[in-house]
Amino acid sequence: MKIVFASRCQQGLRDENQDRTGAEITEEKACFVVCDGVAGLSGGDRAAQLVRDTLLAELHSQPRLTPENTHAAIEHCRAALRQAQEQQPGFSRMSTTLAALF
Repeated sequence: MKIVFASRCQQGLRDENQDRTGAEITEEKACFVVCDGVAGLSGGDRAAQLVRDTLLAELHSQPRLTPENTHAAIEHCRAALRQAQEQQPGFSRMSTTLAALF
């Protein structure tokens, strides 16, 4: 699969940029992801990084993308975020958006 892409984040007026982007591209599959930490809650940057990394790692191990394994990968992201919230009391409400194109 021949795909060329670029990613750009702009911080805007916030103190920090909590955007995280990534991609998983092979001959058989492609996924583009954007996560943006929820501003105003501690750890939004951590949540965005965790969810982005978890999703891409889950998809990396899949030979092809199907509705079933993409759904399972997203559910794994949700579980990883919940676990991190429980283990880090200072970030118990950290959250992120997740937008992905498969």
